[in-house]
Amino acid sequence: MLQQFSEDLNIVGLSERTQEPYCRALHKFATYLGKWADQATEKQLRKYLIHILDERKHSASKLNIIHQALKQFYTISFRRDWEVLKLARVQQEQKLPIVLSVGKVQIFLKLVSNRQ
Repeated sequence: MLQQFSEDLNIVGLSERTQEPYCRALHKFATYLGKWADQATEKQLRKYLIHILDERKHSASKLNIIHQALKQFYTISFRRDWEVLKLARVQQEQKLPIVLSVGKVQIFLKLVSNRQ
């Protein structure tokens, strides 16, 4: 099953660097199920996605990789049109850049100018 999935990903043009985490995500899903992923129901897939969201505390990018891997598996390799696969991706947290105060910038510039 993993071999077929990897071949399908290769056919659609995904790089080996993308294929590896996708196959790893599929393997973890199958381990969670205790059976091959192609035998899963939509309800089991939904339960797994909720499990990794709530209990595993993965980063948004990791969750998106898992979701996309399972979506590719069920749409490309096994042609299942499940509603759970149409859910939006997890939004990445937007972090603000660190902004220095005027005083800290002045200290920094003073230290830099003193080194010359």
